[in-house]
Amino acid sequence: MNPEDTIAAFLFVWEEKQHLFKRTEVLESLENLQKQLIALKTESDEQIEECLETWCENHDDITDAVDRAITRKIRSSDNINTQTEDNSIKNQYPEITEVLRTRVQKTQKANDDIEG
Repeated sequence: MNPEDTIAAFLFVWEEKQHLFKRTEVLESLENLQKQLIALKTESDEQIEECLETWCENHDDITDAVDRAITRKIRSSDNINTQTEDNSIKNQYPEITEVLRTRVQKTQKANDDIEG
């Protein structure tokens, strides 16, 4: 598994499975995750993946959802224009979405450049 798959899968879960992020213990840790991702914004995919994996260690439901998304081999392009019914969590932590979506788009562009 590569870091890009983990980032794309986490973004998919973040955007499509908002109910997993509404539990109190998860909500309490999202601010920290957002700060970490902002700090890693220009770092490697591997460092962002490590950050996400470390954060997920305390959240089994989210880890399981990310693992299922990776197993389905979600392509980066599948995550770019997703919509959810409830965006309240995403709206509270917009940098999480921005950092991950930017990373997924860069990966998709790089893949398109290689294929094209």
